[in-house]
Amino acid sequence: MVQKIVKVACAPFDNLGETKLMMNQLKNALIALALVVAHVPNAAADAVIGECRIATTKEYTIKDGDVYATPLNGTVCITTNAKPGNVSGAPTRQTSFVNAGYPENGVPSGPVNVTGYAPLLGTFPAKGKTGYVPLNKDQYVAMEFNTGALANKVFGEVNWTDPTTNKGIIEVAISKTPGDFNVSYLCKGQGGVGTVTWIINTNNGYACNLTPNTVYYLNARAVDCQFDTCNWHIYKTGRSN
Repeated sequence: MVQKIVKVACAPFDNLGETKLMMNQLKNALIALALVVAHVPNAAADAVIGECRIATTKEYTIKDGDVYATPLNGTVCITTNAKPGNVSGAPTRQTSFVNAGYPENGVPSGPVNVTGYAPLLGTFPAKGKTGYVPLNKDQYVAMEFNTGALANKVFGEVNWTDPTTNKGIIEVAISKTPGDFNVSYLCKGQGGVGTVTWIINTNNGYACNLTPNTVYYLNARAVDCQFDTCNWHIYKTGRSN
């Protein structure tokens, strides 16, 4: 089932008269199309990148099961196919996991709380931290941390790499809200291997800008997981300078 259309691009008609004529002629068909895309499973599963359709004055985007509309005239073109398969995005928070056979974690065997950056990753922004977190495929992890009084331009990274077992596509985002993945591209990453770079109080165009003395959440979820859990292998994470 298609979960969302993540991006569209639009080209305007040549003049307003042509736009009105086309809109009148295709009004009923377009309304039907919007309803189909919004509500019928697999309606756009075979959409081809670059495929274009005439739109009314609305651009429809499906995101996490909700439909968003933006006033826009012209031809709507799908430029990125929606993501199929298991999308972990249920609004429930995974608060712990059982540490068994994960020596990288550096914590005792048994339940490990992952509502905070510590204990697994130490006190933010501890350097060089590595760990395994088995992510339940229908939940997200949100590790709370406070940037404290770090100086401007202090920077670091959240890195992850392929685990040896239970591999999946992992999405990671830094946000002021637990479970929030709708953030700037600078503050998130996705893949079996990935990196999110952060920096304190500096807009440099390539890192996620964090404010001092502010609470944030390191959010993670498995967006393509063929197991009950997929391992998030955190690798050499923390302050870099």
